[in-house]
Amino acid sequence: CLWIRRLRQQPWAPLRAEWGIARILFRDGVRRVFSPSADDGSLALSLRERLCRVGELHAILGLERFHQIDAARRNALGEDGWGKTSGTHHMQHLPGLVFRGEDQEIAREALRRSAALFANPSDGLKLHQEWERTPILKDLVLVGGGHSHVNLLRMLGMEPLPGVRVTLVTRDVETPYSGMLPGHVAGLYTRRECHLDLNILARFARV
Repeated sequence: CLWIRRLRQQPWAPLRAEWGIARILFRDGVRRVFSPSADDGSLALSLRERLCRVGELHAILGLERFHQIDAARRNALGEDGWGKTSGTHHMQHLPGLVFRGEDQEIAREALRRSAALFANPSDGLKLHQEWERTPILKDLVLVGGGHSHVNLLRMLGMEPLPGVRVTLVTRDVETPYSGMLPGHVAGLYTRRECHLDLNILARFARV
């Protein structure tokens, strides 16, 4: 019953995308538990390791599900590429993939707070007004427009830090999202979908 309840509560991508995700999970995950292959290295894994691999693949495919949800939402608005909230949608699975122990809950709380601010623009406006009234006490310089700095810009745009002035130093206007490169090579994503506009992000975060 708990599993069915979780399925009902989780967001769903368009049917075609969900079918593709299910096929990958079965072909490269579940099937390899019972029929391991030397081609992908599953033959060298124990049964327990192959089961863990299914869980890891499921979490990674969760990132793809949130991308498809965001892409469908933007397509319905006649837009393409990345939106200001794309990073937040894609990061929903991040705590379980990257963090351990108490850090998982800290990361989840930060994501919930950012999602709540996006859902209530008036709260975000109050934070920005407070940020503008607060004198500059610290300077934070970000060197490069890599993944960690991109996510930081998104979080700052939704929840600015009063008293902190942030400067981004980078030679690139757009930065590629490496996790989508295989999909771009396969023809699943356009170049615009695979690149993040640092200029838009910087303006959004007032950096």
